[in-house]
Amino acid sequence: MNAPGRAAFAVCILAAWAGMAAAPGHAAIDYAARRERRTAVAVATRPPAGCALGTSGPTLDPGHAVRRARRDALRNLALQTLGVHIRSETRVRGFASVQTTTQHAQGLVADAHMAALWLGETRVRQRIRREVFALACSRKAGVALDLTRQLGPAPRGRTCALGVAGPTLDSEHQRVSALHDARRALAEVLESRVFVEIHDDGRGAAWIAAELRPTTAARSRAQRVEAMEAVWLDGDGRGPLRVPGVLYGRICESERGTAPHTNPALIE
Repeated sequence: MNAPGRAAFAVCILAAWAGMAAAPGHAAIDYAARRERRTAVAVATRPPAGCALGTSGPTLDPGHAVRRARRDALRNLALQTLGVHIRSETRVRGFASVQTTTQHAQGLVADAHMAALWLGETRVRQRIRREVFALACSRKAGVALDLTRQLGPAPRGRTCALGVAGPTLDSEHQRVSALHDARRALAEVLESRVFVEIHDDGRGAAWIAAELRPTTAARSRAQRVEAMEAVWLDGDGRGPLRVPGVLYGRICESERGTAPHTNPALIE
């Protein structure tokens, strides 16, 4: 595809994400999808015990938004159990004293799963702001909420993850991208190191440093999953991200720590 063609295609993707263009099939109301989204929003306002909510913040990049929301949810889940260390210092500046505070937490989050993933909308000054939300839960929480019903129920007793790939004209590349994203998501929920630091300089401003990185062992386990076991191409924007052409794929780690090779048929 030449440069003008790529630019036009990128504009189409951003228009679909921002809601400036209506995709074919949107005239048909999907009441089931609406009901599931209302359920997700209700859960997000008061997450169950053992769960935490994450958000991407406003963005025009669906793939980047999904990754940010997932990691934010896992970090918040980790903070529920990790101890927070607080360091406070008082400094004299001129004739006034300024107190600086640093909150620090680090540790591991493991054996978790993404219970929900959806696109939320809020109106800010006559404009619609869209951001992706994710709900991360520990296995002990027993929460099973999945907005990708087209993939079928996830197998019990196995750790699974959902991969997402944006619209593209190359279907093979889209499958590879979805598998790569699913492996990344699987490694994150298997075991990740979490680091969060909040620094308040005492002058009404604060900065936050946050990082979530899968351990080497978790990445190795995720890479052993050879293929997606369920795949769905969202042709009309009914999926969690509500963008036409997005590919969703699920991978699962088997009970022995590896997944058998499968070649799933594409669900239309």
